[in-house]
Amino acid sequence: MSEKLKGKALDTRIEHELLEMLNEGYERSPITQANLYRRLKDKNVISSKATLTSRKNLIETFAKEQVESLEGTFGESVKGSRSMTRKELETANANLTDQVKESRRMVQKNTTCILSMIKVIRAQTTVKNIERCLSPYLIRELHELKVADKSDYDE
Repeated sequence: MSEKLKGKALDTRIEHELLEMLNEGYERSPITQANLYRRLKDKNVISSKATLTSRKNLIETFAKEQVESLEGTFGESVKGSRSMTRKELETANANLTDQVKESRRMVQKNTTCILSMIKVIRAQTTVKNIERCLSPYLIRELHELKVADKSDYDE
């Protein structure tokens, strides 16, 4: 665009861009003043962030509509996080990271326990082909355990 838009024409162009972002969805194009500025600047519609300052309410209205349309766990997470301060978000993130680490430790501990039970079942019963009852993850772990056990005997 060689001629810069002003007034109602600019408002219309901004609304058009906000509608595009709304249609693209939160995952692809979250509506924020910064994201809108980048998109409009890339398209040579505006050259200054100040252009959007007076249209903050419009941007917030579209952003709220976009967030309200989100569903499921992701939607609840986004809706909850929008009202949190940066420090609260960092604390929540740290807690979630700790929960993930603890969950991974628990999975590893449970996997080891299940593999031990499988060894006992194989050694003390006549059950054949126990793999039919196992998940692909456990089968992989069981085969890795067999390989490790064989290498222990080879030494």
